[in-house]
Amino acid sequence: MHSFIAAGQGKPGASFQVIIRGIQMSRRAMRFLVAIAGLGFMTAAASAACEPDKAAEKYPTFAEKPVKIAISPLYAPFAYAEEGSDKLIGSDVEIGEAALECVGLKPEYVKGVFTSLLPTVLNGQTDIMNANLFYNEERAQNVDFVVYMKAGSALVVPKGNEHAIKSMDDLCGLTTSAVIGTFSQKALEEQSKACEAAGKPAINIVVATETDAAVRGILNKRIDFLLDNAGAAVVRVKDDPEALEIAFTQARDVKVGFAAKNDNNEILDAYLNGIQEIYRNGTVAKILEKYGIDPQLAIEPEILR
Repeated sequence: MHSFIAAGQGKPGASFQVIIRGIQMSRRAMRFLVAIAGLGFMTAAASAACEPDKAAEKYPTFAEKPVKIAISPLYAPFAYAEEGSDKLIGSDVEIGEAALECVGLKPEYVKGVFTSLLPTVLNGQTDIMNANLFYNEERAQNVDFVVYMKAGSALVVPKGNEHAIKSMDDLCGLTTSAVIGTFSQKALEEQSKACEAAGKPAINIVVATETDAAVRGILNKRIDFLLDNAGAAVVRVKDDPEALEIAFTQARDVKVGFAAKNDNNEILDAYLNGIQEIYRNGTVAKILEKYGIDPQLAIEPEILR
């Protein structure tokens, strides 16, 4: 169970008084003041505390049935099975569950490999995808996002870093693996083109269905490196420090979150309202820190379309 700290509710907007001395207020000025007052009402509404007892009123579709969540159980530290059981744990899992608890909804997980998840959202088998999914314009043509953090990348290599990799420019001519449709695949393809443009050999990119298979490729010496999510990379190296190390890390201006089918506003609003509250009361930061993820990556939650 997660505890929630209720945010204080103030009056709608700061009070203000306008005194007209000698001239009549213009219509433009009046519209400006009305807009300011409206912002005050919006701010107060956004600051509302958790209201699980209002689930039936706010989210009638999901008040009597669970939210079906597409998720991969193979992506530590974001989502993975607890050792010795089928229970899902991880930062994405706990943040999602805390958000739903805040608004009075319950989760039901539909597990699959990463590449199978988004299609289940689009065809209606699931309501939302929870897989540390990066927002981009291409994906936004089909799904809307509730984003709550920024992403970082890390390059994982065999212990000793025999190829002396220090940056993306050192990857030319090497072999790697990337999950289809991910940021890593796109970034590596762009870097491979840059290699060829500079007269260097391209990167040999082997497509994988899930990241754990790529990690096994490093351990079995079939690939030279893995461009991974920074949080996941830390966990992988921690689990096998004698075999793996991080060559370098890089921050990215990429937002991460949950994805639902375009205009599925009921579920989007539920997640947004829940995550906004647990972000503001510090729960999101605590969960990220628990799983070894920098809490400074957390951002004010918003819907991106």
